[in-house]
This record gives sequence, C-alpha cells and structure tokens, in this order.
Amino acid sequence: EQLAAAGINGDGAGGGGAGAAEAAASAASSSRRAAARRRGLWATALAPRWAVGAELARTLGALSLFTEAVRLFEELELWDEMVSCLIVLQRGWEAEDIVRRRLDDAKTATPAMHCYLGDLQKEESHYAKAWEKSNGSCARAKLSLGAAAMAREAWAEARAHLKDALRVKAHYHQAWYSSALCALKLGDDDGALVDLRKVIAIDPTQLHAWAHLGALFQKKKLKREALYAFREVTRLRGDDWRHWQNRALSAVSLAHFEEALFCARRSMEAGGPADAEGTSLVAQALHKRLPAAHGATGDRLFAKLRAFCVLCCTKEPQLPKHWAVRVYVERECGGGSRRELRDALVGQAAALKEHTAWKTDADTLAALVEATAQLAVEVIDEADVAQARATHKLVRSLLHGAMDSLGATPATEELRMLDAKFTRHLDD
Repeated sequence: EQLAAAGINGDGAGGGGAGAAEAAASAASSSRRAAARRRGLWATALAPRWAVGAELARTLGALSLFTEAVRLFEELELWDEMVSCLIVLQRGWEAEDIVRRRLDDAKTATPAMHCYLGDLQKEESHYAKAWEKSNGSCARAKLSLGAAAMAREAWAEARAHLKDALRVKAHYHQAWYSSALCALKLGDDDGALVDLRKVIAIDPTQLHAWAHLGALFQKKKLKREALYAFREVTRLRGDDWRHWQNRALSAVSLAHFEEALFCARRSMEAGGPADAEGTSLVAQALHKRLPAAHGATGDRLFAKLRAFCVLCCTKEPQLPKHWAVRVYVERECGGGSRRELRDALVGQAAALKEHTAWKTDADTLAALVEATAQLAVEVIDEADVAQARATHKLVRSLLHGAMDSLGATPATEELRMLDAKFTRHLDD
C-alpha cells in the first residue's frame, strides 16, 4: 500500500522516477522502524483493560459525570462504586435493588454491601451485621454506628464504637476528633486531650482540634501549650476575630504584652468588638511591673497600649468600659499629658450620661458622679475657665436629672458639693 501510494507499479517503475524511488525507500525505512517498536510492545507495563476502564470511570465520577460513570461501573461489575454514584444521583431505589441482589449471592454479600444497605434504610442493625460478618475488621461499620450514636447523643456508646473502628484503622483523624468530642461531652478532659493530640499528629491542619486543645490547655493551666495551640489556630484561619481574642488573652497570661496587643488589634480588624477586658488586663499587668517596665521596651509598650485604648474608644465611643480603661492607662501608667487624661474623663462622663440609665439606677449614677468628680479635679488644677464652665454645666445637668428619682442618694449630695465648688472657683 505504501508503494502504491508512492506511485510505484509492480515492476518497480513509476511515473515519479527518482523521486518515487526515494519515497519508496523512506516508506520501507519507516515500516522497519515500526516493526522494531512493535517487537518491544509486550515488554512494557500495559494496564489491563478493566483497570483502565475503572480509572476512567472514577475520573468521570470525580468530574461529576455520574451517569456515564454508573454505566462503566456496571460494565466492569464494580458494584461498590456504582452504588455510591447512584446514591449521589438520588436513585436510591436502584442502589437498594443492586445491594439486595448482591446480598442474595453468598459470593458477593460483602460487609460493604451491608453498610450500603444501612445507609439506604437508616438501620443500625445492618452496620452491626457488617461488623459481625467481617469478624471485626470493617471499620466503616463501626464508624457508622458511632455517628448514629452521636446523633442520638449517646456519647459513651458512640465513643466505644469509634474506639473499635480506630483499633482497625488508626489513621482516621475524623474518628479521633469525634471521639474527643464524645469525651468532652462526658467530662473526660484527659481522654479528650489524648484523642486531640492524635488528630494533630495525623493531620496538623485540623483547625478545630487546635482550638479545642487550646481551650483544654487553658483549663488545665498549661499556659504555654495553650498559647502555642492558639497561635496554630490563627495561622490556619486568621479571619475569625474570636481566635485572635483567645490568643490575646492567652498571651496576657504569659506576660507577652506586645503579642496580646497585636492580637487584640487583629481581632478588631477581623470585625470583632473592641476587647476592653483584655486591654484592662494588659494595663493592670503593666502597672504592676511599672518599676521594671521603664526604658525603651516599656515606653514602646505604653505607647502601643495607649494607641490601642484610643482605637477602642474611637470604634465604640458609646461604651463606658473603654473610656474607663483609657482613664486607668492615662492615670496609672503615665507617659501621657494631662490633656489626654482630661479628654478620657470627658469621654467617660459623656458615655455614662448618654448611654446608661443613670437617672433611675443609683449605682450607675455613682459611677457617673465619680468620673465627673475626677474631671472636676483636673479642670480646676488646669485653671481652664472655658473647660471649667463646661464641666460646671455638666454637673448642674446631672443634678437636675437625678433630683426626681435619686435626690436623697450620696451621689446626688456629692453633685451638690461639686456645684458649690465650681461656683466658688468661677467666682474667684
């Protein structure tokens, strides 16, 4: 055929002359090379047809082409994969029919088929039968029994099933995690710690396992381990403000103040509320260490703490607790000006006046009067007439508002004294 295509007749002569002869020689050479390649064909590791077909069917399933995958699985008699595809296609009646036909034949009645029947009928007895038929080697049966027990909140039973499954296949990190959750529900913190450590040993990227480990370490006063766990949590997922807040509190407990402030700021950037409690803990800890905290490091810490307090008050100016922490920082930690302290006191008084029920609640009125009294001291010491008039106006406003319901309280009496004090000061 190659010679005819080259225009050569049976006698070896053709209309192409020398060109036809060259073409014939080239065709013959190509044919010899192909024959040489074919001689080594069967020495290559060719996969059998059924293996290639199975790989193709699984690839189609991974691409969500389940209908075509079902056809190939049926042709190759790969019943497990076929049943899985039918379940995904919500053709449970077909899947159940196939499973029952497989179970009717002793040769194909495998533990996996009993598990599929349990999935389709939601019957735990089929999983128990699969476990029995496998002589205790079908981990999937025990995992399914554990999941069913967890759904019924039978935590001890679920944990026992999961432990049986893990004795067969110990690399299921999901089973270790589920076992840890059951232990937590049963109050077994030590057992939960063991299981959670197994989870991260198998898969160090398990976010929830690290989060539970951090909480358990904190509960057991293992501060360094807790901080390490929370660092892993924020590394794996940095867009959840609660993780940053947990890490900040853990860092405070170890006196890692710069890390705590960094985490608190990241928590706010991730959409979380300003953490007044964490900031207060940092401020109190720094105040206790004040003699040893001065110097370059201490000054840097105080500056960061003050900047964070300002940020909290800017984000949520209506919450008095942020202003209270800022007042504490300005007054006790030092380093700021008297004007900054006065501004903090003004903000605290305004937040208490505008956003609390001070007219009817004696304790809230007492807190507001305390902030106003501190502000009065600062204003009088500065001899700022304009600010003194504004503060005097605030005192009279509070006195007028408290007279109706809280006129006989000590806080109201202190307001009268402040009113008289400002009157004398302004007259002078």
